[in-house]
Amino acid sequence: MTLQEIKNLKEKSDTRESLIEYLIHLHKVKNIAEIGVFKGDLTSYLLNKVEAIENYTLIDPWRYLEDWNKPNNQSNTNFEAIYKDTLEKVSFAQSKLTILRGKTNEISESIKPNSLDAIYIDGDHTLKGITIDLIQMWDKLTSNGIIIGDDFYPSIKRNKFAFEPTLVFPFAVYFAEAKNVKIFTLPFNQFLIIKNHQPFEFIDLTGKYSKIELKPLIEEVLQTQANENRLLVKFKRKLNRLLK
Repeated sequence: MTLQEIKNLKEKSDTRESLIEYLIHLHKVKNIAEIGVFKGDLTSYLLNKVEAIENYTLIDPWRYLEDWNKPNNQSNTNFEAIYKDTLEKVSFAQSKLTILRGKTNEISESIKPNSLDAIYIDGDHTLKGITIDLIQMWDKLTSNGIIIGDDFYPSIKRNKFAFEPTLVFPFAVYFAEAKNVKIFTLPFNQFLIIKNHQPFEFIDLTGKYSKIELKPLIEEVLQTQANENRLLVKFKRKLNRLLK
């Protein structure tokens, strides 16, 4: 996969799904794992669109997690229904599927080293989650395997501090540097790491990632919160005047 081919992704893709489809076609992927399947929409899409896929490994706990403070953490009853719906959605490709129900660090030993051409990561998005996903799965890739990841936001997605922040970015950049490989930013808040593309370089194809240190990212969040608090105070004052 050349740099020019990667740069052409923007012109060839108008959705996240078509972007991933193009990458998988381009890299001639036969064996893929998806972390964070949830309702199976992407899984179904790729299995429909990419006939060359021979083995598709679905990784997801589909259960309530006490240590995962994110909006999609639902009851076991809801997750069981989602799991059954997902199996039905991808049943047309049953012969290609391997289903590993569990968190990455619970199921990683079930996957052989050097067995995957591609891994798509759309897991729990927290700093803890992306750390575990990248470190545990790296050796599962073939020598020229690729990692594509979701939720690569150029700022800390904070959900008004009610939930754990999303920190796929910048951790994935630090991970790529530790492994001395290139990492690319892609449209639709995606990232791409190619295992045999050395040395390390952070290649921003979107022009949105000017800061990769945590300090300015945290300062930006705090400033935004301060601005929101000031607006809230002003709103309350106006409301009080109207009610008098």
